[in-house]
Amino acid sequence: MVWGICSGYALLLALMTRYLDVRELAAQSQSDLINHLWSLFPFVLDLCFYGVLLQMHGGASNAGVFVLYLPVIVAAMEMKRRIAWLVAVLAIAIYTGLMLQGHAAHFEHLSESFTNHLSGMWLTFVISTLLMTWFVTQQRQAIISQQKQIRKLRERQLRDEQILSVATMGANTTHRLATPLSTARLLVDELKENQAYEQGLVDELSAQIHVCHQTVHTIAKQVRSHQSANMKLVAIDDFIEQTLQYWWISRNDIRYQLNVAPECVNYALSTDFNLQMSLTNLLENAAYASLANQQDEITIDVSVSAQQVVINIDDQGQGIDPKLLSQLGQVKVASKSQGMGMGLALANATIERFAGQLQLFNLPSGSRSQVILPCQALALGH
Repeated sequence: MVWGICSGYALLLALMTRYLDVRELAAQSQSDLINHLWSLFPFVLDLCFYGVLLQMHGGASNAGVFVLYLPVIVAAMEMKRRIAWLVAVLAIAIYTGLMLQGHAAHFEHLSESFTNHLSGMWLTFVISTLLMTWFVTQQRQAIISQQKQIRKLRERQLRDEQILSVATMGANTTHRLATPLSTARLLVDELKENQAYEQGLVDELSAQIHVCHQTVHTIAKQVRSHQSANMKLVAIDDFIEQTLQYWWISRNDIRYQLNVAPECVNYALSTDFNLQMSLTNLLENAAYASLANQQDEITIDVSVSAQQVVINIDDQGQGIDPKLLSQLGQVKVASKSQGMGMGLALANATIERFAGQLQLFNLPSGSRSQVILPCQALALGH
């Protein structure tokens, strides 16, 4: 009879394994509850099979009762914490059922010392099962967290290497642009001496060359002065105003609505030129997205909450492609029709360096770039 039960169980287990493999293909479309129940089913089958075998061969007094540990160990090592604890509780329940059945049927004929021995075995099983499940699940969770951290560090290292290559290319480009810009300024001066020119076009060309020259000069100056070592504490409202002034010089074709919470004047944040450039890139992306959608306005909201400054930059574009949301922080140049480019990746890297975070959201009309940075209260005498 025992061999018949074992053979039937082996056949049932093979069929269930095949069936579960087929169901696994459609598991992603099911709810978490259904997935958990199907993950739990093989362990329930194992424990019930072991329980039946033990009940037929002495119950709780059988020395082979340790087999109830096997599903508990496997579940704790391989399954989620919730499944592992359900398997542990089920194993304890089966052991308890064997104890109660044996007590009702045979234990009254046994000596008190042997009954106490079986009760001690049951208590040992309960305690060891709980401790083992707790310890193994904790270790598994720690390993998973460590693997996630390692994966994030590898992704960040790859991104930093890519950004470094872009930065090197940018530095070389800045160096190469200095001479052509100087030549262009001389040509504009010569063109002004010629009477056959349109004053408006030449003035606009001169203004744009001046902006490029100032930008190249500022970047070169910051590089020479090692801007990362010259971080300074700036009031939030002053920082926002300076950034907007710096950005709007070359973007006066867009209107912006600035809303700064009153409490921002009492807080400051650590900043440098890189952080200002990061916000400028986000403002540029928002402006491009709005203009691409035949709109000419963006909104900037600044507030402070729990020692953090929250900067929301809302555009009136067509929204962000969901694929781009999952690629945030990767060095990939996305479609410019959405107002996103290399500046987004550079901004994200810089904001993370300042212990902040950049998040993108889709709004009913446009999208939002949310920057969260740590800040600190200013002294009362500031």
